Amino acid sequence: MDDKVRALIGMGAAFSVGALSNFEEQVKAAKEHGATVEELGEVLSIARATKLSGSMEMDSLAEERIKTNSKTELKILSTSDSACGCGPEGCC
Repeated sequence: MDDKVRALIGMGAAFSVGALSNFEEQVKAAKEHGATVEELGEVLSIARATKLSGSMEMDSLAEERIKTNSKTELKILSTSDSACGCGPEGCC
């Protein structure tokens, strides 16, 4: 696979999962291998659409699961830089 194509795919994947530092690395690599601004824009457009549709689908799926199982409890874990985990005192 061409290095430019590999970097463009990596860029889209990194954007989709919110891996900012990897996204920046992939954009730099794609540019170094000759990717045009138009190509970068196209990949970003596809990644945005994929992320948005995935979020919408997951929102719908989560809503359905919550409605069909009254015992379901959702716990939102912190996405901050602090360490979070479970121990004898419970989960953070």
